[in-house]
This record gives sequence, structure tokens and C-alpha cells, in this order.
Amino acid sequence: MASRLAGSTASWVARIARIALVAAASLCASAALGALGGCGAAQARTCEASSACGAGEACVLGRCSGASSPGPIQADARRFVLEAETLVFVTSGDDDGRVRAPFVALGADVGEGARILVKFPAPKWTTDKLVRAYLVLDRVQGAQAGPGDVKVRAERILEPWSLRGEVGTSWASPPRSESMPGAETLVAPRGGAPVRVDVTPYAAELARKGGTSWGLRVEARGGGYGLPIATGFGATGAPPRLEVYVQP
Repeated sequence: MASRLAGSTASWVARIARIALVAAASLCASAALGALGGCGAAQARTCEASSACGAGEACVLGRCSGASSPGPIQADARRFVLEAETLVFVTSGDDDGRVRAPFVALGADVGEGARILVKFPAPKWTTDKLVRAYLVLDRVQGAQAGPGDVKVRAERILEPWSLRGEVGTSWASPPRSESMPGAETLVAPRGGAPVRVDVTPYAAELARKGGTSWGLRVEARGGGYGLPIATGFGATGAPPRLEVYVQP
């Protein structure tokens, strides 16, 4: 009798444990649907600017989020592509910022080094609608590249620069800039897909009413022939552009 009772008790305990596990999984799935953090994550702080967030975070949709590991973009987000207002390619061998070659090699230590300075116009969307933004760079097929991976980095420019006035557009004297959370990516030197660098903090600054934005400074670290990126001065690919996703 005692052994049957013990067996029955153990069976009920196992059933209750299974029910608890199913309930916990269901609650976690609901939480993941309702928030980027998922089950057990700390609630994100509210913010009006990325300066109010912690290290490695950006202010997106009014909340601090980890920019280095963005969540998926919702299916109904609207996509905009902005063409550059000002675009300069600077190389170590052509110091006047007037490169007209079909591509430049970012992160190369064979041949000329390269830097991109780019500024975009004020957008029509607002900061509170911003979901995610990427600087998009087209790889050039058939050009010498690599052999190793290349780390591409975009930084926020902190001061005016001008090609016409030759201010900040020389290889030796680039404009001052600062890093942004998540604005770097490690990529293969060859491949068919464009390179995307998360520049959401810059896009938020660009859309802020009354804000001032001086654009982006793009450089890379790799080796060999680096990462060949299209300039738009030939049939090798489109020039750098800003791809933005906003709430509908």
C-alpha cells in the first residue's frame, strides 16, 4: 500500500512539474512577442537621446537598446533609402579628396589606403518612428580583395568638412569623429551581398528637429587588398547610401 501511494505521489509531482514547465514556456513566448528583451530580461530604460543610455546602447523608439546586437525588423516596417548629399572618397595616394575611380579598397595595406566621408540630407521621418538604419556599401566583384576578413567601422563626424574648401578632406587631416554603439561589422572581402553597418544612432541624430549632423567617417582594418567598395563612378555598383526602417 505504501509503495503504491509513493508511486502515485511521484506521478502527480511529475505531472505538476510538466504543467509548470509548459506554463513558463508559454509566458516566456508571450513576453518575447511583446518585448525585444524576451523572458527574464530587464526592462529597457526610456530615453530621448543615446546620451541617456549606457555603454553599448542606442536610443531607439524611445528606449535604450543594445545596438551591437539588433533584434529583427518587424515585417510592416517602412523602408527608405537616402542618397548622399555630399560624398568624398579619400585615398593615401590622392590627397585632394577627388577620387573618381570605380572603387576604393577599405582596410587595404597593399596599395592605397581609403576613407569615405558621407553626409545625408535631413529625412522626412521623425526620430520617434525610427526602428533601424544601415549604411550600405556595395562590394565590387572581380577586383582584387582580401585575403582576410575586414572590419568596417562608421563614426559620427563632429565638425564641418568641405570638399570645396578642402577642409577635413585630406588623408593626413580627417575631420574629428567619435565611435557609435554597434557601428562596426566584420565581413568577408568577397561576396555578392552589400555590406551593412548599423548606424541607427546617427540616423536618430539626423532626424532630430533642430539637430546638427556632419555625416559619417568610414574606415576599415583588414590587410592585403582589403575590401573593394563601389564609388558609383562606374558600372561596378551603387555609391554608399543610407537604408532606414521606420514604424508604419
